[in-house]
Amino acid sequence: MTAYLSKSDFKVARTCAAKLYYRKLGYPSVRDEDEYLQFLADGGYVVEAIAKLCYPQGIEIGFDRGPEESVAETMRLLGASETVTLFEATLLFGQKLARVDILRKQGNEFELIEVKAKSVDTSNRTTPFRGSRGNISSEWQPYLEDVAFQYGVLQQIFPTVKIAPYLCLADKAQNNRHPFALFQI
Repeated sequence: MTAYLSKSDFKVARTCAAKLYYRKLGYPSVRDEDEYLQFLADGGYVVEAIAKLCYPQGIEIGFDRGPEESVAETMRLLGASETVTLFEATLLFGQKLARVDILRKQGNEFELIEVKAKSVDTSNRTTPFRGSRGNISSEWQPYLEDVAFQYGVLQQIFPTVKIAPYLCLADKAQNNRHPFALFQI
């Protein structure tokens, strides 16, 4: 079985390289059986499902197959049409593996959309990603690194295409018709 560096592995390694080492060896984590974390993850799936409804033409790749089969299906669908929207597109370059919540291809341009259950209020018209000193806010850094990892893998696979990465967040200022805000990164 091939060992990949997934987006989750990357995020763990950013906090502590030893954690990644033990994770890859299959050691259990205190987070594995945490019911509260599972509850939060389930909430994230609900938000993601609602966001996918904004793209009714989307095709679900899913997680049921192994990574190699999911990558093959993703690449087949990306190559079969000039315009396609994929849910849970699986990308692989070298040993780096990424799953993209929503990947839209329109000709030679891609929109990479990462959906998060975190909410923002866009009524003040400022970007939430910057702190008071203008640096990236520590609250948002993991989300931005998440998108950056996926962007890097997609860019390595398709080095000549234009990629627009987005965070899709629940917007407190929006109405029920369109409850999300897209922030281009």
